[in-house]
Amino acid sequence: MNRSYGVSLIRKKVVLIAPFPTSDKPASYSYVKTRVEALKDTHDISVIQVNISDRVQNGITRLDEDGYAVYRIDVKYWNVRHIGFFYHQLKIKKAMLELLLQLKPDLIHVHFSQYYSWIALEISKKMKIQLYITEHASHFEQSTRRFWVGPRIRKALHEADRLFAVSDSLRRTMQKCVSREIEVKPNIVNTAIFTLKPEHVPREPIIKLITVGSLDHGDKKGYELLLRALGELRNDYPHFRLLIVGEGPNRGKLEKMIGSYHLSDNVRLTGSIPNDQLAGYYHDADLYVSSSRIETFGVVLIEAMSCGLPVLATKSGGPETLIRTESGLLVEKESWQSLYEGLKVMLGRLDSYKPETIRQHVVDFYSVEVYKSTMTRVYDGLLASR
Repeated sequence: MNRSYGVSLIRKKVVLIAPFPTSDKPASYSYVKTRVEALKDTHDISVIQVNISDRVQNGITRLDEDGYAVYRIDVKYWNVRHIGFFYHQLKIKKAMLELLLQLKPDLIHVHFSQYYSWIALEISKKMKIQLYITEHASHFEQSTRRFWVGPRIRKALHEADRLFAVSDSLRRTMQKCVSREIEVKPNIVNTAIFTLKPEHVPREPIIKLITVGSLDHGDKKGYELLLRALGELRNDYPHFRLLIVGEGPNRGKLEKMIGSYHLSDNVRLTGSIPNDQLAGYYHDADLYVSSSRIETFGVVLIEAMSCGLPVLATKSGGPETLIRTESGLLVEKESWQSLYEGLKVMLGRLDSYKPETIRQHVVDFYSVEVYKSTMTRVYDGLLASR
């Protein structure tokens, strides 16, 4: 079916300033890439990302993707207390201004307010173009309180032309420091990639669980709680397997916990998996588990649901909007007992969930097609009013 989405014949130029997947970290920020891929056919999209490292020299590199370009600003890391921060800012600002003057966009859209939104604000005013900011970060409040960047972030949030949050939970958090309208525009999933598992695949005797997320020191994903719950679950369901997909500095501690709870035959840490390969892992699972302590949205939840998986999730922010009775169960966060009880309930009624119903909710509200239609109206509506 040919859809125009109300797009004018002239493709509007939109520059996203955002973290983006890289060749060495293809799974990182894949949800930003999904948004870009959704809009590349209706808008002239470019992406600017920043890389500060002691292994690079100052410069700009263009990387051509399918239908859009990614410009990487490389800044040599200068480890000088206080002065280094301002040095980095000057280099980023100079390169970003050079790029934006070259690209001449109709609109700048920053993802993550901490991702140099204050520099984008200054340049947008200089060029007299609109600035949008979409917030994703679970550590939003901490960022706005940081000594150097906090005031700059707050200024950008107050003066941007439009603000978005990826969930109502995050919107409420943002409104603690920003007294203005904030619209909710949720993350999305490519339902053409994350499909239902092939039909007529019989369930194996072993129950297969899966969870996806970074293994950070703060245990934001709650894996330490989940392992404690699984240690108890072994007494009721000895034949289960959990895949924890992700990588991070807390891996060593989790490996020790797996051993101490006698879960070596039940739990496997797979490491990082590229986003475009995750669908196969979801197809091989019976249940997705999200044990997060805080979750501003939960892209991996809608990926799993798009594949027809029921979800057990904690009430950690974003999941409260995503999970319905037909698709899974919500339990209290920060509690291994709640995870344990929730797992028992869901494992007892796995056969009652209908994959087609679970997927359809994602298609109706979180698909590429829905996002394309929504953001075309948002972008073109504002740009037409200039």
